[in-house]
Amino acid sequence: MASGVLPIGSVLDEPLFDADGVLLLDSGMVLTTSFVASLHRRGIRWIRLGMTSELSRVQKPFARTTSDTGSDTFGSNIQNLLEVVSKRLGQEFANRVDRDAIPLNDFSPGAVERISDHLHQSLGVLENSLRNIRRGDTEELTSLQESTLNNMMLVSTDADLALFASTVERNPQHSDFHTRLNRHCLNTAILALATGIEAELSIIELLHLGTAALLCDLALYESRPDLIFGQVAHNVETKEQIRLHPQVAFERLAKLKSVPGPVLLAIRHHHEMLDGSGFPFGLTGERISSIAKILCLTHAFLEITEPLDGSPGILPADAAAYLVHHAIQGRFCIKVTQSFLRVMSVYPIGSMVSLSDNRQATVVRTSRTHPMRPIVRTDEGLIDLRKADCSIVSPIPAPHLRQERLPTSRFAEPLWLRAD
Repeated sequence: MASGVLPIGSVLDEPLFDADGVLLLDSGMVLTTSFVASLHRRGIRWIRLGMTSELSRVQKPFARTTSDTGSDTFGSNIQNLLEVVSKRLGQEFANRVDRDAIPLNDFSPGAVERISDHLHQSLGVLENSLRNIRRGDTEELTSLQESTLNNMMLVSTDADLALFASTVERNPQHSDFHTRLNRHCLNTAILALATGIEAELSIIELLHLGTAALLCDLALYESRPDLIFGQVAHNVETKEQIRLHPQVAFERLAKLKSVPGPVLLAIRHHHEMLDGSGFPFGLTGERISSIAKILCLTHAFLEITEPLDGSPGILPADAAAYLVHHAIQGRFCIKVTQSFLRVMSVYPIGSMVSLSDNRQATVVRTSRTHPMRPIVRTDEGLIDLRKADCSIVSPIPAPHLRQERLPTSRFAEPLWLRAD
């Protein structure tokens, strides 16, 4: 039986399984320090490659290092991952995948399930890391950076598939505030990374963006949700707590001395609007961090489609139109909004729609060339509306979600999380 050593930073050509055949990590993902450490904690020293009989020893994680605040000097494991993901993104930018050319069979239920499993693992990493970071553990930042780099690989490989999988609720019965907040931060990271890749941010900017998305609501984890979103949510003390939560997270993370400056700044600015109507400082224009402008838009989209208070969300198609309205009004960056729309299109991925032949469908892939005619999934299978006789009549609420239409008469209202 052949054997070898799999070093940290390896991009997997085949999926990894445990001795019982349970999938541990899918092909195309990166073997990270946090993942290897979790294997060693479970007593796993050998892993099987694919469905073959070949075994490889899992190399122990090497020591983590920290950097000064504001520095882009990462530990050696992060540097290795940066090189791997940078090469992958370089290929993506040089040979931008035409969504219209991706075969429909690439969007199989099995593929969605594999990505959902990856995101579920990322959710576990996020929950554990945030808990330890709140206790002052500086090493947990490395786990979040590794998770971000793997998410970047995921999104750059197939953004539509990653975004669709992020809309799948694995455990709908778990609807407590902290579970919703964890999922909100992870989904914000996935959408922000997809938008950032579309905007052709550098590899370091993407790493900062994804990490900031996971950390931006750190201060809300210690808030009482019944005070933040309950009957007393409009009192002065609670409004001040909401208004200051970006600054509180900034100050707490700055004390760790290991969070890069651009990440701290993005967290501090992620609720600032270009016209000065945001919080906590009412900054305008170029005074706002460039990656915070992406974080602000994607955070707002998810806040109104998947509200943290558990109230009904706005239909994604209406939410996209609503954010375009506010970009035109000068609140969101126009260039960021354009990148966001190229990713999400007119009918965002995961949207439910009514077709002209009276069938209902879910949008699973968008089309750059035909934004009004995405690829949808019905009970009968996938339909490419660019080639079909039917078309979309209107967006509709998903039966398993609490969603509602947004009339244009309400477009002027600030529906995202605000302190006023």
